[in-house]
Amino acid sequence: MTVAAFNRTTSKVDDFLAGRPKAQVIGAHSIEEAVGLLKSPRRVMLMVKAGEAVDDTIEQLLPHLEAGDIIIDGGNSLFTDTAAVSPTWNRKDCSVGPSSRPESAGAELLSIPRR
Repeated sequence: MTVAAFNRTTSKVDDFLAGRPKAQVIGAHSIEEAVGLLKSPRRVMLMVKAGEAVDDTIEQLLPHLEAGDIIIDGGNSLFTDTAAVSPTWNRKDCSVGPSSRPESAGAELLSIPRR
């Protein structure tokens, strides 16, 4: 599996990639470039601070995604915040990452609906 890594501070992408095998992690310096590196259906995992940052990132992603692509909000957003992003999307709750405990918020899977 190949992973595309993006951070709005591009030097962090370059620092992260230093010494890593290029076949496993590919760096991107823009959201458009990162999405372009992913095979359809795309799976995008957000690891940004919960709240407005999640909304802003999703807004920047949407023009580059297609129906059937999946956004995984791994920033421990409150489930009601994720549900408010778009009530027409298919939404599923799941637990992923280091805080994957039954009592934790886990993550939200947002699937862009087919038209």
